[in-house]
Amino acid sequence: MLRRHRLGISLALLIPIIIGVVTGILYPTYSKQREAFKVFKFAARFLGQGQIDPFGAESTFSLPFQHPLCLLEIAVVAAIAAMAIPAGARGRGALDLLLATPLERGVLMRTLIAFQFLAAFLTAAAALGGALYGAWTGEAWGEIPLDRFLALGAIVAALAVFLGGLATWL
Repeated sequence: MLRRHRLGISLALLIPIIIGVVTGILYPTYSKQREAFKVFKFAARFLGQGQIDPFGAESTFSLPFQHPLCLLEIAVVAAIAAMAIPAGARGRGALDLLLATPLERGVLMRTLIAFQFLAAFLTAAAALGGALYGAWTGEAWGEIPLDRFLALGAIVAALAVFLGGLATWL
């Protein structure tokens, strides 16, 4: 399955990496603007922001985890195999051949689930890699809490596994 969908998955996994690199390139250029916006700290307290500085490196470089394109990429990569097996086989006329083989449904489902776990790991690694490479590019490497970003990667992987299971169920 990985060989069959390698181009689509590779292109989708570039999204968080590109977002992280662009964020890293732009981060140092807006230092004056960040300092000017720190005057409005009362607004952050009013909105309930207490844990993460909205103008700091931690919130900026979490963008590869939470950008709308990245969230869409998580859903697509997790569901690409579950949606492609019956649709792709039906479109090529190979579904009858797939159903006629001695391959049991359980074996096919275990293969699909193993692929979804691998895709979830790759998605989390791409988002984490994009964030860390962006922080390195933006010279903010020391300001990034690695433990929190690893936890974000685990959350992204869990979300991808959930969405892949949902796509398999549907």
